[in-house]
Amino acid sequence: MGLEHIEIQLTVIQGQGLVAKDKNLFGKKTSSDPYTEVWCNRKCVGKTSTKNKTLDPVWNKKIMFKIKSPAPFILKVYDEDLMSSPDLMGAVSIPFPTNPGIITNWYEIPADSAKNASGKIEVKIETNFITSQSLIRGNEFDLAGSDLVKIGLAWDMVRGKEVDLDVSAVAITNNGQVSMPDTVYYGNTANRNRSITHSGDEREGDEVGDDEVINLNLPQIPRNLLALYI
Repeated sequence: MGLEHIEIQLTVIQGQGLVAKDKNLFGKKTSSDPYTEVWCNRKCVGKTSTKNKTLDPVWNKKIMFKIKSPAPFILKVYDEDLMSSPDLMGAVSIPFPTNPGIITNWYEIPADSAKNASGKIEVKIETNFITSQSLIRGNEFDLAGSDLVKIGLAWDMVRGKEVDLDVSAVAITNNGQVSMPDTVYYGNTANRNRSITHSGDEREGDEVGDDEVINLNLPQIPRNLLALYI
């Protein structure tokens, strides 16, 4: 079994006691217009809306993304300025959760993460680990509870030479006959109701990840089929 990817749903719930960046009519800093960016693997994966004139914003913003392996999350809080660049109000580094599931915590904003940084942010993180099985001749998998199944074949070029392999799914009916309308391969990329599909012919072996893929929508597979041979 291998890790395919990790699905993340990160909710930036609210902030409290954030630093004031905007001055009132008397020249005193009393408020901010905060928003938060979420970063992972040096990429911004989403951001909240801007909440005007508050140091205790409520965002409740859900941000969904995928990563290949565990990595920390960086939350950067900014004060939006219409006439100039946004001012950094603070940044929080959240370690990747050690166990899959849902966690909700408050995270203090380090005082040294921005000028006069203060306050804290409440964040909910939901992680879902998507794993894949290695196909070995003769093995079996329990697919109970699964609706969508992806079967991938990957290979690489040998000394720069192109290599052409093919993956196919041969459909067998209840009476033991091959059903050609439901058999998919490079020459027939979908069965009769598209519950079994093929990604198409890959002739070089130079793709990143899987070179050819068969996708199964199990609830939609015709009921007269008994088995699929890969």
